[in-house]
Parts: sequence; C-alpha cells; structure tokens
Amino acid sequence: DESRAEATFRFTGENFSKVKETQLSPPVFIRNLPWKIMAMPRHNPNAERPNNKSLGFFLQCNADSDSSWSCSASAELRLIPQKDGVETFNRKIQHIFYSKENDWGFAHFMPWHEVGDPQKGFIKDDKITLEVYVNADAPHGVAWDSKKHTGYVGLKNQGATCYMNSLLQTLFFTNQLRKAVYQMPT
Repeated sequence: DESRAEATFRFTGENFSKVKETQLSPPVFIRNLPWKIMAMPRHNPNAERPNNKSLGFFLQCNADSDSSWSCSASAELRLIPQKDGVETFNRKIQHIFYSKENDWGFAHFMPWHEVGDPQKGFIKDDKITLEVYVNADAPHGVAWDSKKHTGYVGLKNQGATCYMNSLLQTLFFTNQLRKAVYQMPT
C-alpha cells in the first residue's frame, strides 16, 4: 500500500571497499511519496584524526520533485550486522522534508574503517546492509485522495452551505452524538 504511514526497507551496498560515489536504494512509497536510502563515503576535514573517512547515511524523500511540498517524518537509520552476536547500530532522526531539504541523516554515521572491519561484524563479502524504519505524517502540497486513505470525502458546497457542512462534519466526529444518532429507531 503506497499510502501507508510507515514502512521498513533495506538496501544492500555491494563492493563497499570500492565505493566512491553516492549510492541510492530503489524507491519505497510511503504516504504516496518515494523514499530512498542514500549512502556515501564522507571525509572529515579534521586532519588530527588518521582515519577521517566515514559512512554517510541519509533518508531521502521525493528528490525528483521541484513543487512546493512538505512531509514530516521520524525515522531510525540502521546498519545491520552480518555476524551473530553483534547488535544493530542505529540512530534516530526527525525532520520536515521539503523540496530544498529532501534528505536528512548523518554525514558521519560510523567511521569507515569500523564499517569495513570484518571483526566488527557489519561487512561480509564486501557487502553492507542498511535499513530504515520511516513513520511519516500526511504530506502537504501533493495530490491526496482522502477517500482512498481515510474513507471520508467531505461534503460538497451547494452554495452558502459551508458553515452547515462544517457543523455536520464536527457533529459526526463527536463520538457520543454519533452513537446516539445510530441508536435512534428508524
């Protein structure tokens, strides 16, 4: 269901030791928006550290759209171990994604040498597995079929009836009143 509010998805990065460019997962649709895992090598300009390369790990939303949209989401970014007895390494984010800021995450998720060390347990056969759990609110500024997602369609304005329509909708969502109306004999 592309309109679901939450999902967990994975991406396996192959040839990890040779990665030089940004890698993107195939899109997974949540709230009818395409979400991707984005991973890349990042360099820390701090020359005092001998191993200044890190794994950059981000969540990307609706990157190909230039329109005015936004979607608030919380997520957990996870590096999945490939070895028994090793715990998943994870970090959480919360962000309002929009066209000018469509990815969020960590430029230095974990030091590159730790990810690539087989003893740490996150790499096997030069592959790593990244996972993201996303929980997104309904987006703003995109086409949204309310009946498909909520089962409700609202009321059509028949000309100066908008105040009555809003009152009827408010009364409908007053649980005790709605139950009382449903229990009335017909």
